[in-house]
Amino acid sequence: MSKKILRIEYDFDFSVIGISSQLKDYRLCWFINHALELEFSRQDDLELLLENGSASYFSCYHHTFENLETEFYLVSNKGTAGLFIPENKETDFILVANQRLSHAEEKKLVQLINRLSDVQAAYLIDAESLKSKENLLFM
Repeated sequence: MSKKILRIEYDFDFSVIGISSQLKDYRLCWFINHALELEFSRQDDLELLLENGSASYFSCYHHTFENLETEFYLVSNKGTAGLFIPENKETDFILVANQRLSHAEEKKLVQLINRLSDVQAAYLIDAESLKSKENLLFM
C-alpha cells in the first residue's frame, strides 16, 4: 500500500509590525487609539502551547474597519510563560493586519506609531521569514 502525504501550506498574506515599548498593553492601546483614531478593544487572551507542553497567555486587542474588511490585532509578545514570536525578543508588541497592506500604508502606519512618545521603535516584520509564523494564524 502506498503512502499519501498531505502537505498544508498556509497563506501568510498579512502585514506585521513589531513595536518596542515599555508601556503596559492597555496604555499602548490607548495611545494608539488616540493617535490613529482607532478603537481597539480587549479580547480574550490568546493561548499558545509551547514546545515544552506548557501554555502561555498573551494579551490581545482587536479593531475592525468595516468598510475595508480589514481587522487589526495588537498582541503582546511577552506572555505568561514565553514569547509569542521567539525570534524577536526585542519586540514587546505585534500589530497584525489580517490582509496585506500596501507598502505606502505599512510605511505610514510605522511612521505614525514611531511618533508616539513612549514607543522606542516600530518596524515591519516579514512574516514569511519567521520560524514561528504559524503563531500568527490566530485570526
